[in-house]
Amino acid sequence: MTERREAGQEVAACRTMQELHNRYQLATQTYSRAVDALNARIGAVKGDEYYFLRQIVDDARARSEEARNEFDRHIAEHGC
Repeated sequence: MTERREAGQEVAACRTMQELHNRYQLATQTYSRAVDALNARIGAVKGDEYYFLRQIVDDARARSEEARNEFDRHIAEHGC
């Protein structure tokens, strides 16, 4: 993600936008892996272990949402 079009012109993406995009991408990958790990263990774990894995998934989802919000907020405020 090095550039985007705005009003028919090429605009270089700022460093902060690139960093926020990378954080969002990493957070969504982490969330996806956590969901995959939980799904692989369904039926094999019970009780406390399931809820522990579920908490990992929930935490990863929250971090992914926050990263997306920071990325979107930066674009809206900075216009890049």
